[in-house]
Amino acid sequence: MSQFENLKMKFLHCIFLFFFIFGYSQNYSKDEKAVLLQVKKLDSLMIMNDAQIVELFCSDVSFGHSNGWIQNLDDFLKRFFIKKSQL
Repeated sequence: MSQFENLKMKFLHCIFLFFFIFGYSQNYSKDEKAVLLQVKKLDSLMIMNDAQIVELFCSDVSFGHSNGWIQNLDDFLKRFFIKKSQL
């Protein structure tokens, strides 16, 4: 490798390290912290299949699935409680 390429690689490594450190150690705003807390709560309730999950949703919530199906809250609740009763 030429000296220029070697210097270029060191520079790129330093830039990557700089952005990694400062990007990882960012401070979250109050709103961002609240959203992250709710996401963690949602994840936990989904894993545990807990009925308290419905308390997190607004009445106009919708769920988009990878197959294009859009599920509203009423449909979600019907399917959720049917699956819970089958366990």
